[in-house]
Amino acid sequence: MKTKKKGNTNRWSQEGDRLNHRRERQQEDHMVLKPHDEFIVHVVDKWDHPWEHRITETDKAFAINGIKGSTLHLHRGHTYNFSVRQEPTGWAQTNNWNQTEESPNFTHFFYFTKDPLGGPKGVDADNPTYDPVPLEGTPQPWGNGKGFLKITREFPQYFYYQCRNYRYMGGLIIVHD
Repeated sequence: MKTKKKGNTNRWSQEGDRLNHRRERQQEDHMVLKPHDEFIVHVVDKWDHPWEHRITETDKAFAINGIKGSTLHLHRGHTYNFSVRQEPTGWAQTNNWNQTEESPNFTHFFYFTKDPLGGPKGVDADNPTYDPVPLEGTPQPWGNGKGFLKITREFPQYFYYQCRNYRYMGGLIIVHD
């Protein structure tokens, strides 16, 4: 007659599950910011982004406060500051009022949308050229600097931060009352 050994043979598996759950919870807690806190947005390599396999047109993605493709939890009535920081890909000559100026070129333009894809030819395109549609009441897409987002009662419960030029670079935003 065989007897079973006592003890937990799945101890390592359970411990790993606990550690993963704790890590996920810390990331979620980290991303629930207080009103007027600043989200720092960097353009980084796409590796380890949750939608990495879907990002096919570029090797970049957005990281907010150091976490790629993080889900943000925002609260109605609060204003949030998004500070986009990326290096220009070059400089363009612009002619304003007969004066030639150098202005930076940026490849990735951050914006807010109901479109889960982002980029051109997304689900929500507003014209035959497939321009992405920013969420009403949000800043126009911008490549560098600060943008402020006030979450009003008109905002949907779910929307996205994305890149105007490339699909799937961003992540989900969940609005709480």
